[in-house]
Amino acid sequence: MTNDINDIKLTDEEIKAFCTCNGMSDEQYEKLIRDGYSTDEIFKSAKEIVLRGESLADDCEFKPKLASEFTGRKTRFVWYPYIPIGDYTVLMADGVTGKTIFCCGILATMSNGRLLPGDRIKEAQKTLFISAEDTGDKLHDILKASGADLDMIHILDCTESEGLNFTDRAEEFKKLILQTRARLVIIDPWHAFLGADVDINRVNAVRPVFQRLANIAKDCDCGLVLVSHVNKRAQGENANNAATGSTDFVNAARSAMRVIFSEEPDGENCRIVVHTKSNYAQAGESVKFRINDKGGCVWAGFSEITRRTVEKEAGRGYIEPERG
Repeated sequence: MTNDINDIKLTDEEIKAFCTCNGMSDEQYEKLIRDGYSTDEIFKSAKEIVLRGESLADDCEFKPKLASEFTGRKTRFVWYPYIPIGDYTVLMADGVTGKTIFCCGILATMSNGRLLPGDRIKEAQKTLFISAEDTGDKLHDILKASGADLDMIHILDCTESEGLNFTDRAEEFKKLILQTRARLVIIDPWHAFLGADVDINRVNAVRPVFQRLANIAKDCDCGLVLVSHVNKRAQGENANNAATGSTDFVNAARSAMRVIFSEEPDGENCRIVVHTKSNYAQAGESVKFRINDKGGCVWAGFSEITRRTVEKEAGRGYIEPERG
């Protein structure tokens, strides 16, 4: 027998002994056989691993890869640059600002292939609205008033969503998205589906949940919008601190938006959505929308208000647009 590992010719028993001596368990070896691999194929792969100086052991749950094994990421968007695909976006809003109307406006626009403000993708797509606050009848009326194709939008309302959560029923949540083939999923409010035993204010408790949600978005090839009520005590120097719960909620997100009131000349029913965080692209312009006389969403262009404006004017009832 030669000393060169590439020239070794071994029996099946010797191949198994070679593998087990280099860290492979009997269970691993038998599983490869059951999966249809020949002993020659197993030995060839095992040799390559051993020659790299690595063990054949498979006793670690986490499997790091070489940087060269990754191809890089080209981020796609449901709505550029506000809502990425394969991740979650935070939407913060005070009560009665019209966050639900804004969300319905997005879904309505997507349902019939119209362009969202500033976007260039014109394609009708299915969506899903999961709500712990509103009935399906109410959402139906807002969507209809926003011009939606109601056959393109699924709703799991407050009467049907009880018990759903991201913690111990994450697989059901994932199946729900796959079943509806939704490109965008809106969850309102997100903390209603966190799970009873998770402390919303503890970073080490909520971070695994956020990672799980991001992974679900990747697996389902969709965007998630997690709607958050505003924590008025946390507003001020950082607009993203306004979200309910741990600051890690927005820290872990790749995109965040904030719905605010406006007293611009457009009228009292005008609202502004400020893009307060954007990690995949330059932050988008602040989007304006109006609430029409039927309670629906009508896009109304863009505003000069920025995140800096929001932070400067935090706590005041009127936000004046920047000039110059």
